[in-house]
Amino acid sequence: EYIYFTKVDLADRYWRMIVDPDERWNFAYVMPSAPGVPTRLVVPSALQMGWNESPAYFCATTETALDVAQRWIDDSTTLPEHPMEPLTIPTKPPRRQTSDGPPHQMSAVYVDDFLGACVEDKKGKLLQRTARATLHAIHSVFPPPRPTDPPGTKDPISEKKLAKGDARWATLKEILGYWLDGIYRTVQLPPPRSDDLLKEVAAVLRKKRVPLKRFRSLSGCLQHAARILPSARAFFTPLNNALRGIPSYIGMSRHGEVCHALLDMCHVLRNLASRPTHVSKLVQ
Repeated sequence: EYIYFTKVDLADRYWRMIVDPDERWNFAYVMPSAPGVPTRLVVPSALQMGWNESPAYFCATTETALDVAQRWIDDSTTLPEHPMEPLTIPTKPPRRQTSDGPPHQMSAVYVDDFLGACVEDKKGKLLQRTARATLHAIHSVFPPPRPTDPPGTKDPISEKKLAKGDARWATLKEILGYWLDGIYRTVQLPPPRSDDLLKEVAAVLRKKRVPLKRFRSLSGCLQHAARILPSARAFFTPLNNALRGIPSYIGMSRHGEVCHALLDMCHVLRNLASRPTHVSKLVQ
């Protein structure tokens, strides 16, 4: 069967969440000003980034929208055509399910990315039903602009990403930083992402020591890339050991384990970007 993928992004993410008036003071801050200028206090009315509770609060909302969409899909609920629905139609008529049994469909959400994977059913309606339910569910939680809103008010669904084709059903789609192939069942690290990581690793290897924040960021990016690498855990043992105790700086000795581990990861990154990995190799 051919698996088709879609991705619908939200625009402005956390700023879509209007908080209770009494809670807005948690986000208050003082604007920098010149000496002698009256102090300006800003009290945002929307959820802000950088706060520990913001991700969980926001994700609970997007997961609720996903639950609504999945219920509509499972129940084959009749919904009107959505204005953005034409931007999800595949460029070619999708191949339909040939095997017997139930339809194959799943939905997921990662923060503000609504993701879908489907095998078009024998009636040729599953892709349309999934996309329609997802779009309506998002707008049921994050309402679209109203005629009374100020001019230029943006839709919660990112129209920029829709225009790029992110939501259009396709068997080859970049999802959360990976290329997924629904025909050959493979996953691959996009070469541009690999190139960016290789540049950062090369820059770090030229240092004698690296600040903790930069090293943590690099380690996190490498772990994300290595999720599609079978048995990748051993590569990160030296990096994890270096982070023990939360030192202010990480030493980058040329003959140390950290340096050798990063050099090994460079080889792995080039390999992951040069060829696809079959998903069967990633299953325990």
